Order: sequence, then C-alpha cells, then structure tokens
Amino acid sequence: MTGPQASPSERRDNDRLPLRAYAQVDGQPSLEAHVLDISLTGIRIALLQEHGISPGEPLELVIEPDMLPQALAPLLPLTLKAKVVHLRQHILGLTCEPMEAADAQRLETLIAQLTRTA
Repeated sequence: MTGPQASPSERRDNDRLPLRAYAQVDGQPSLEAHVLDISLTGIRIALLQEHGISPGEPLELVIEPDMLPQALAPLLPLTLKAKVVHLRQHILGLTCEPMEAADAQRLETLIAQLTRTA
C-alpha cells in the first residue's frame, strides 16, 4: 500500500506569489498570455488563444512590464526558459529558469519585492 500523494503545492520547491502581468510565449506561432503567479522555479500562465502545447514541451517566456505597478516595471522584461509541467485547457503550469544572469537577478529581485507585498 502506498501513502497519500503529495499535492502540487507540497511538491513545489518555492511558494508561488500572485503576479498579474502580460507575457509572450515564443514559439511557432508566438502566443500571448497572462501571468497568474510566479516563484523562483515555476510560473502559472493563462494563454489567451487556442494552442497546441503539450506537457513536457519546452518554451521561452518573456514577461512584459505592462500591467505592473511602477515599482516592479523596471525589473522587466524578463526572459525565462520554461517547460510545461501541467496543462488544464488554457492554464499552464511551467517550471522555469532564467535565460541570462541578468534575468536571474531580476527574477530574484521581483520575487523579493512580491514577497514583501504579499
């Protein structure tokens, strides 16, 4: 007999923080998305149009400064290399890592600022 399965939040390395921002999913074709929440290692987005994305698929995600409070806007755009972990209709759960060292620093600063306001 096996024990109970861990819930998705228990399997996460970092807590996700609410964030409302626009994002661009680069691929063929590019897709527009809304960011729902973010952590140092994951992000949840809602795609705004039909897509053919599958679990396990690698993506590049660019979070745009539109919609953000003025204090957070200088931290963006932020480019993340992502992989689809789960997919429920138009909501995607992604693992992510920064593309460049500067993106890693901006992500850490963004998370720190969101933590202070949460």
